[in-house]
Amino acid sequence: MPEKKKPRMRYYSKPMKGSMSEEASESKRALTPPLPRPSTPPSKRSVVLALKVKDCIKD
Repeated sequence: MPEKKKPRMRYYSKPMKGSMSEEASESKRALTPPLPRPSTPPSKRSVVLALKVKDCIKD
């Protein structure tokens, strides 16, 4: 029985990383709705934010 519990813990280690990535994605999504019309400056800022998030995930 204890042997079956070990792989489960190992599996939990992977989702933890995915959870962090999901949180960053949610943060980016929350920044998009407040945009009333598609302006260029905010769009550029979103891209920069996405790039920063990508860099964080890459790290």
